[in-house]
Amino acid sequence: MNADKMPEVEDSLHYIQDHIFDPLSLDEIAHEAGYSPYHFTRIFKAHMGIPPFYYVSSLRLQKVKDLLLHTDLTTRGDNRKSTSGKDVAWSVR
Repeated sequence: MNADKMPEVEDSLHYIQDHIFDPLSLDEIAHEAGYSPYHFTRIFKAHMGIPPFYYVSSLRLQKVKDLLLHTDLTTRGDNRKSTSGKDVAWSVR
């Protein structure tokens, strides 16, 4: 995975990280990078080795894992709020 050769991919990684618990669409991420969704998916996959929606999903799973391990949140009840108070979005649109 080598995003440092493409500043647009690096910028999109920061955008995804900053908005990981927000609903994210491919259109939105591609727009932030300045590409069409189709072209963005191609360059992202070429540089990261996986499509953007796989990356977002795996990053979200890692964040949820970290929250479960390092907070008092559980998988029971209404834990849809992250520690920042934002509603947690679990899927990529």
